[in-house]
Amino acid sequence: MRFRVVTREWWVAMAHALRQRARRRRSRFATAAGQLAAIVASADDAIVGKTLDGIITSWNHAAEAMFGYTAAEAIGKPITLIIPPDRRDEEFEILRRLRRGEAIHHFETERVAKDGRRVALSLAISPVRDETGRVVGASKIARDISERRRSERVLRDTMQTLEVLYRLSDAVSRAKDLDAVCDAAVDAIMAAGADRASVLLFDPAGVMRFQAWRQLSAAYRASVDGHSPWSRDTMDPQAIVIEDVLADTTLGSLRDVVTAEGIRALAFVPLVSQGHLLGKFMIYHDAAHAFSASEIRLASSIAHHVAFGVARVQAEASVETLLTAEQAARREAEGARLDAERKRTMPRSWPASPG
Repeated sequence: MRFRVVTREWWVAMAHALRQRARRRRSRFATAAGQLAAIVASADDAIVGKTLDGIITSWNHAAEAMFGYTAAEAIGKPITLIIPPDRRDEEFEILRRLRRGEAIHHFETERVAKDGRRVALSLAISPVRDETGRVVGASKIARDISERRRSERVLRDTMQTLEVLYRLSDAVSRAKDLDAVCDAAVDAIMAAGADRASVLLFDPAGVMRFQAWRQLSAAYRASVDGHSPWSRDTMDPQAIVIEDVLADTTLGSLRDVVTAEGIRALAFVPLVSQGHLLGKFMIYHDAAHAFSASEIRLASSIAHHVAFGVARVQAEASVETLLTAEQAARREAEGARLDAERKRTMPRSWPASPG
């Protein structure tokens, strides 16, 4: 058997080769780590590292932009820095699952930015392990879904608007009298999100009177009955919005009456048909309320349908009144004709001749 003699030179060469291999491996790891760091730093999504105790260990540029804290401000702080108080229980559950080695995907929630703004997020959270496989922390990727949420909200509001208008149109088309039209109107206003609602119409004397209402006391109705921000001959009246009754001075003496009823915001919406003001409907909120453009558009659409229904019912009532009067006149004329005919055909009675 032949044995190879291992010389000192061989050991030196072997050690050199191993050092070179280790150096190349460290170089590859450093390159990979640098590439990963560059990817994390330039990612559009916020990427945050934290310990199992919830202490922030890394914070990329997207996290700075999303939450408003610089890396220097965030690193070393508890992750609760960006978690609103009503969401703290979520973090306890997330940490519990991470300690078990679970990954969490597509978890939708909200976090709070430095300026107090709520941010809607979809989170992907993965456990970070050391070389032995032990979980030592977590990596969180947060994607801002605020725009998607806004789109969903717009779609939801649009569907609600269409449903409200469909039901209102159907009810108004089948209404036989003013009460039915106005009841359909206040139901539509309530379905659109108002806390209270009412419809008022001009009576024959030109006074605005309550026709239908929801959640308004008799005392309030008696106090404001007859009030109108427009006269009956106002041309092209516009909706009037009061977002905070306490901060508005245009109501004058009515403000105390309105606040006593518990109303903080309201809108006057005119009911106009063919250029004629028929009345108004009222939208009330129990808290100060900023009326959005979509709310005003919906209110205008409701007003259009209601005004059409009121005008139709009033026109039909006028026609019915005329028909009734015409029928009464015809019956009277026919009675007179028959009476005259009877008189004409009755035999004459001649006076008796003298004997």
